[in-house]
This record gives sequence, structure tokens and C-alpha cells, in this order.
Amino acid sequence: MEFSSDDLESKELYGGAMEILIPKNFVDISMYKPIGDNQEVFGNADTDQAIIIELVSSLDDVYNNEIGEFHFTEIAKNNNCENENQVIDVFNLTEEDLPNFSFEDSNNNQGGSPVLTHGCVVLGKQHVSKGREESKNHVNLYLAVLRFPSIQTEILISFSDAVIINQKSSSHKYVLLPDTDNNEHHNEALVFFRHLIRSFKVSDWSIFNC
Repeated sequence: MEFSSDDLESKELYGGAMEILIPKNFVDISMYKPIGDNQEVFGNADTDQAIIIELVSSLDDVYNNEIGEFHFTEIAKNNNCENENQVIDVFNLTEEDLPNFSFEDSNNNQGGSPVLTHGCVVLGKQHVSKGREESKNHVNLYLAVLRFPSIQTEILISFSDAVIINQKSSSHKYVLLPDTDNNEHHNEALVFFRHLIRSFKVSDWSIFNC
């Protein structure tokens, strides 16, 4: 999935408290159906792709080296594919990946903002159905987890990329996919995802009552 910076535009999140670059052909799903107050969801019906930003409470009993896979599994449970998912890779994020945040044990202090104690990305696959349909599509999931224990919050940023659409899925009627279940597409999607999370920033921390 090739992209350029010209294809992206800045989107305000949570009433302007945060922002991120989103492809121009992704729409705000809250315009069409109710979305939880802790989520921002954008989707592209032509490709069956979605970008979700979610705020969740800190999980103090889950270690940093486990937190990525924990949230990946929770997403699988919510997608009713607890037994049909696979983690491919997990890696930690650095200050270069997230230049807009203050890291623990770093001189890059962003104006006294809450410290990011851990950031990671999980790459995996899930077999996900549309709504209550029985047929399932093969989706590559790219998930970033950012931990801010001082404000008791973890920020999740995910990109779901459908690579195989089941012929019985309702998406099969309008989603035209090239051969996307390959390493070249995966590598391009990962570059795209890293570009998104690099653009993410919080401009008003008062949303967390801090």
C-alpha cells in the first residue's frame, strides 16, 4: 500500500486535545454510528481498513514486556476471534518513533508533560467477521501501546488492514483488493503505520485531569 505525505491530513481527536495524520480517504465513523467516548475511529470502505485511537485505564499488574500482546489478545476477544489470531512480532518504540512525547530517563522533556514509560508495537493477524456474519476476513493488525502510569492511562493506536476478504462476507461486494497478503504489502503497511504514530501528539493533557 503505497502512500505519500500528500495523501494525509491532520485530524483533531477528543475535541482537539490530540491530533494525528490520517489518510484523506478515511472517514470519521462516528458520523455513521455511535462510537465510545474513549475511542476515535476512521475507516475506508473501499479497502476495509480502519484506524482506531483508544484510551484505556492503566493495567498496573501487566509488565511492559507483556502489555502489547495483552491488548492484542483483548482486541481479538472483542472481535470474537480469540482462537483465530496470531502475534507475528513485537518491538519497542524509541524517541525517534515518538518525538512528541517525554520518555522515561530521557532529556527530551516535552514541557513537563506526563512521562511515557513504555511504548511498543505488536504485529499480528486476526480472522474477523463483519458484525454478526459467520464468514471471517483475514486482517493484519498493527497495534501501538503507549503507557503513561502517572495519569493512569494507556493509549492504543491500531491499524487494521484486510488482506483476504471472504467471498461470503458483505465486504466482498464492494471491496476490491489486489494481492495484498504478501511481504511487500506488509512492509509498506508497517512504514505507513510508523508514520502515523510518529505524527501522533497530545496538545492538551488536561483531558486526563492532570
